[in-house]
Formats: sequence, C-alpha cells, structure tokens
Amino acid sequence: MTLTTVNAQGMPAAAPLFYALWRDEDLLFVSEESTEHVRNLRACPQVAVAIYKDGQAWTSLRGVQARGRSQPLPPGQEEAAWHVYSERFPFLRREQGGGETAVLIRALARARWYIVHLDWVRLIDNARGFGWKAEWRRAAQGWERVR
Repeated sequence: MTLTTVNAQGMPAAAPLFYALWRDEDLLFVSEESTEHVRNLRACPQVAVAIYKDGQAWTSLRGVQARGRSQPLPPGQEEAAWHVYSERFPFLRREQGGGETAVLIRALARARWYIVHLDWVRLIDNARGFGWKAEWRRAAQGWERVR
C-alpha cells in the first residue's frame, strides 16, 4: 500500500509499505520509529491510503483509496500482530539461518506495529467502466455505502 501522511508544517509524504488486514476492518503495518511517515503520524494521525496491484493497464485498473487515522498498536497485541502479518507474508515464518529473510526478521523485531483505523473507503474498478467507483464510510453500526 502507499501511506500518505502530513507533517507538522502541512507537507505531505507518501511511503510504500507492506500491510495486512487487522481485525477485518483496519490495516496493520510495521515501521521504524525514525521514518518520515512515523514522525508525521506523531504530528498528525490522519492518513490516506492507496492499495493496488502493480502493472495494471488503465482499462482494467482496480484498487482502493481510503482515509482514516493511524496509531501505534496497543501494548500486548504484538504477538497477535506478528501472527496476522506472517500469515499474509509466510516467508517471514521461515528464518533460514542468514540471508535476506533473517535480516528482515531482525529488523522487524526492532520496529513498531501501527494500525490504520479506516473511516472511508473507495473501490475503483475501471474494468466496470472508466472511473467506476463505490464508496463506504464507517458508521456507528458498521459500514454504510455512500456511493
């Protein structure tokens, strides 16, 4: 996904990140505390997200745009987060004595987990017609379609 954040001066920044679905409605990612997007989250937790498959033709472009707010994962949920994340990215469960995977696993162990609590989602599907969209927003009783 591409996560867009804003710093304290109102300047936007975009970061490509791997993510997993967290508790069926939110997104989970892991990142170093020193990154620009994490520093921006401290100043402004409001975020925008784009999720799409690389290499799509514009006539069949399909993806998701979303908005919400991001926050660190509450303490005590790290093991559950690792389980969800490693289910999405199974190669993380196979530490094979060295190599790039082992280096990544050690780096992730030093990083922090974050949640993106979504409050608005737009599906775009050009295969249904150029500019086709459907939108939902989170309401008290769940998601409601608004378009």
